[in-house]
Amino acid sequence: MDSTNAHRPTDRSGLRKAGFTLVELLVVIGIIAILVALLLPALNRARRQAVLVQCQSNLRQWGMALMMYVDQNKGCFPIKGEDGSQSDPVGSTAGQGLPGEYEVGIDDGSLWYNALPSLMSGPSDKSYYQMLLDHKNLKTPMPAAHTNSIFVCPADDIPASLSTDDSTTDGGLYWEWWAIDSTGVLASKTAPTGGFEFYSSYVWNSAMYTTPNGSGQTYQGFLKMGSFRDPTAQVIMIEKANEAGELALTNPVVGAYFAANPGADGASNYTQQGYTNNLDPPKANWKRFTTRHDNGGNILFADGHVAYFKWNEVQIQNTTVPTSQQNANQPGKVVWCPFGPVSSG
Repeated sequence: MDSTNAHRPTDRSGLRKAGFTLVELLVVIGIIAILVALLLPALNRARRQAVLVQCQSNLRQWGMALMMYVDQNKGCFPIKGEDGSQSDPVGSTAGQGLPGEYEVGIDDGSLWYNALPSLMSGPSDKSYYQMLLDHKNLKTPMPAAHTNSIFVCPADDIPASLSTDDSTTDGGLYWEWWAIDSTGVLASKTAPTGGFEFYSSYVWNSAMYTTPNGSGQTYQGFLKMGSFRDPTAQVIMIEKANEAGELALTNPVVGAYFAANPGADGASNYTQQGYTNNLDPPKANWKRFTTRHDNGGNILFADGHVAYFKWNEVQIQNTTVPTSQQNANQPGKVVWCPFGPVSSG
């Protein structure tokens, strides 16, 4: 007899089949769950960082276009556009007996939203006015939230406001922009029929042309690069909040700032629900600076560089001066008003 087969069982039905027990499966599932919990925050951070980088790239393109415009126009900057203000260099319907104040001349090629896109290459190289015309003629839609456009941050959302002065159009995709062109193509110069579409994550620094004084602000008119004390700190364009909830006091950064600075200019416009002043104009200063990127946003400076700041870093730092004279200038870091007193905040 073969001794090697002496102890082999003749009935193999009792042998244990290969496989995982329930305990082993639960252990594997538990390990996977732990790995997912560890990796998800890192993936989310990486995704947010990628969006921030894309947003910064958009602003850098605005900055390159700005440098080209300045070089081609003897150091002069484009016009900001005031959205119906009487100080608008291209004019306003204020005081003409028309409903509301309409910015006139939005077809002016020297307005920033017309002048700069045309200096960029790619699908967004049309002036904003031309895009309005194309939209009206059903050729191409305007830039809006979640679209691929030089005007849009990928993290930005649809317009939403708590202000009675704001309104939206086209299904709520755009702010309603109270403006007309100089020829009456989009609306009659004597009887405007309504607003037009405006949406942009990036807007002009509205404080760049004004000086705070005891009675409000003084308009300074057109600017040249040589007007700035420090181009490396001079704010040109910023990321604007397009959703009121971005600036709610429930945001820990916003809430902590106003808890420490209850007398800051415009403090009453910040509530638990969000910002209650109008968010629609194509201009903004520190008050409408976004929090969409981890409680902060990006700023384009006069020398063309882009930098990220937390919301509270660019707010008024000294609230002991009268409200009408407050500004958020921080020499060497962030200057909003080049003509304003640098010591007042």
